[in-house]
Amino acid sequence: MIDSDTRLRVASGIAKTETEASQIVFTTLKQRGHPDTPPPTISDGWGGIREAMVEVYGRVPPYSGRGRLPILKQPGEDWQYLQMVK
Repeated sequence: MIDSDTRLRVASGIAKTETEASQIVFTTLKQRGHPDTPPPTISDGWGGIREAMVEVYGRVPPYSGRGRLPILKQPGEDWQYLQMVK
């Protein structure tokens, strides 16, 4: 049994790519208690995790009044994400 005070979050996602599986995982975590920002996350160098976080939790920045309207989601400044590459 996992202590409820630990920082370990358990979720699983099965898909054809790591990005799609990660989107399933982050959608599950969003429903389980992280509605606004993703939990602190550490990943390997394979990729797909950051893109999934931006897809699920990212927000389109407000229009600044100059240039084109922003259309791409951006990561939050308060996110804690570490990618470890050996």
